Amino acid sequence: VESTSSSTSSASSTSSASSSLSSSVSSAASLPDPVPPCALTVSAPSTLEGAAAPTAASPDACRRKDDALLLSAAHAPVSLSSQQQQPTSASIPHKVVESTTKAVRNSPGFITKKLRSRSVFATATSSTSPNAPSGLASSLPAASTSSGIRSGDGPGTVLTFEVQKTSKKIHKMLPSLLTLDMANCTITAYSQRTNRFVERDVRQLVCAKRSIVNQRKLKLFWEFRNSPDKYIFKSLALRERFYEAAWALKFMRSNLAKLVNPGHSAVVETVLPRSEGIHIWVGTWNLGNAPPPENLHPWIPKEVDYDLYCVALQECEYETSNGSCESHLAEVLQKTVGDEYISVVSLSMLVMRMIVLVKREHYHKITNVKCDTIPTGMGNVIGNKGAVVVSLSVNETRLCFVGCHLAPHMEQIMNRNAQYRDIVSRVKIANGVFDLLNHFDHVFWCGDLNYRVELQRSIVLDVLQEPEADQYWEMVQMLQTLDQLNNEQAAGNTFVGFQEGVITFRPTYRFNRNEVSEKGLRTFSAEKMRVPAWCDRVLWKSLPGCAEMITQTSYGSNDEILTSDHSPVFATFMIDSLLPNLPHEGLNCLLRMFDLQVTGSNTKRMSSEVICYFYSPVFEGCHETGFSSKLEFVEDDEIHWNDLDIPDVALAVTNREYLEAQHIFVVVKDKDGAELGQAPIGLCPSPGRSGQWSCSSKFTTMLTHKGLCAGMLHGEVQLQWNAVVPIDNVLIKGYLTKQGAYHKTWKRRWFTLNQQGLLCYYHTPNEERALKEIELRGAQVAEMPASSGRAYCFSVSTANRTFLIAAETREAMDAWVLRITKASL
Repeated sequence: VESTSSSTSSASSTSSASSSLSSSVSSAASLPDPVPPCALTVSAPSTLEGAAAPTAASPDACRRKDDALLLSAAHAPVSLSSQQQQPTSASIPHKVVESTTKAVRNSPGFITKKLRSRSVFATATSSTSPNAPSGLASSLPAASTSSGIRSGDGPGTVLTFEVQKTSKKIHKMLPSLLTLDMANCTITAYSQRTNRFVERDVRQLVCAKRSIVNQRKLKLFWEFRNSPDKYIFKSLALRERFYEAAWALKFMRSNLAKLVNPGHSAVVETVLPRSEGIHIWVGTWNLGNAPPPENLHPWIPKEVDYDLYCVALQECEYETSNGSCESHLAEVLQKTVGDEYISVVSLSMLVMRMIVLVKREHYHKITNVKCDTIPTGMGNVIGNKGAVVVSLSVNETRLCFVGCHLAPHMEQIMNRNAQYRDIVSRVKIANGVFDLLNHFDHVFWCGDLNYRVELQRSIVLDVLQEPEADQYWEMVQMLQTLDQLNNEQAAGNTFVGFQEGVITFRPTYRFNRNEVSEKGLRTFSAEKMRVPAWCDRVLWKSLPGCAEMITQTSYGSNDEILTSDHSPVFATFMIDSLLPNLPHEGLNCLLRMFDLQVTGSNTKRMSSEVICYFYSPVFEGCHETGFSSKLEFVEDDEIHWNDLDIPDVALAVTNREYLEAQHIFVVVKDKDGAELGQAPIGLCPSPGRSGQWSCSSKFTTMLTHKGLCAGMLHGEVQLQWNAVVPIDNVLIKGYLTKQGAYHKTWKRRWFTLNQQGLLCYYHTPNEERALKEIELRGAQVAEMPASSGRAYCFSVSTANRTFLIAAETREAMDAWVLRITKASL
């Protein structure tokens, strides 16, 4: 491994903190580019021991060496010093060891009350072993305090995170510690309540699941354990740092044998993948309340190796000899796809079903599984019509599957459009703020949409009864120009922004059951004189920048299954699923936006006082602009924000290659809190607008409200590395009086409200640890009558408790109520 040199000897590696800090700053300043290449050079252990370091730390040598060091660390014999050594037994992994002595209980780094933050972000400590091989230890700069595996997190590094863990026995959050040993590839969990710690090899970690609702929450799933360990980190940056480190360790354990050949000293090169191809099969079928055949291979092929199946069914209610309809259907599907697939979720609403199956080898890659059912039948209560929705993440790519059954009959176009808007606005499987069109990377919408062909039945039958004609498919394409779904989509009345593959199959409705013609084709039913139509469809929609990561490989129907009056439809896709963020250099990254404006005909109904709220997985909490100004033109109105009213946001993830695949989600509201539209903004830079320390892109994205276009959002987004990050993210602070837990006394406390939506109170302004942190998302705020001689009171109600707070003046109370109300939204 080519490594940087150090001007000091190994004996001086344990110098003072000030010299270590200065060396860290100088090393960071010499980095030429925050985006390192993914190609790594890994040597065999015998070569690493005697590797000669360069005489000078050139910029190219400093570039992205921590990843190569991490991969080589799995075979590097590293021992910790007496002060850094954890009180675990590395020779006895996976076992619980009791720490009984007082010295161990009070050891540095293991008592959470003694851990304090040494940076403006959160509490995290890292230490590098002085006994690492000389070729490696000298190349490690000082540790950084940003998120992710940093330059100091090389072999021998021990990362310690102060967290809170959910205790099932006493039903509360307790202080705990998580420690990652980069040398031994182990994760240690420590609990103050039991005074015990458990050390596990990273190979026991099945997966780590990040919460969508709580950006600081992480679940760790281990082998041979039925329930996960749930942890709350101090900040999103620290959660991301642990997540990246754990994923990197797991990658080392599973792939290092492939990268390094122990029998040879030659250098082996490899490329860390940034994405993984996932082959998806999506199908929809209206069974007509008849049992399906035992063999579904004509519809679900066996010869193609798909990674994930999503099956949406309508009118699926029939009698079976034994068991329920759901169990029989699950057996048929499992028999069709084979035992190498496992069910992720099975969802039902009255006679509608959705089943998602995935290969067993990919099961641990599925996270954040959410389900919802939206009835749109009589009174929006009956579930014979509506949608079943399943969302999940494959690695870092968010997917959403919608299976629906909309209103029937030719004349019900407006009703079908209204049901589409109703489903979009009522689904609550995202983060509680955005609809399904503005949150997921890819949305697959399938089902019996019931859109018809507006033409006489006899003319349609004349076209479809001669499949051998020379101009048959030209005539079929002419019929599609009269398809209601295509026309309503073009008019912007439904399925705005969705795509559909080219239809090269016959209409899927309405057929005679179990009947074929002399030519081997299904015959259309004359019972109700329905016009043949493509009622069953598969559509998809991708966020800006994600359209290049999905390709439809097939779209078709099957006429060999005759049990229903509908023919089943399927579509297959190849998706580049984004892998977790790679370890990267610890460089601050700042997000800035300029020239933000909204245009379009719908801006005429918007008031001049409009606010934009920004959310993203790469920064914590919600950020908002100031009020907009409205500029009136002859033909159109424009809502514009001053650049000074748009906040600069510090990102928790700073890897440029990873950020280019991320999005900012925007909600536009008026001064009364009424939503006016939502839009996603991609962070992928425009061609020619990417520099060494910054990149920018001008964007134009559709602002949608309830699934329809509400205007266009324009602006420019810029990312700056090594920028000055705002330290104080407190929105409002001051002394308030809080009622005690037992409503007997009032106590004066110092309150702060930060941009992450946390209301904290302390004894004094100088205290570092808060007495209480209140998560305000979803909280209810209300003014209260005077209580116990305190005139200006208001209440903050969360899911667990109601806080009664009093201010000294009316102005102070109004300011706090306004800020807390915005944070709760």
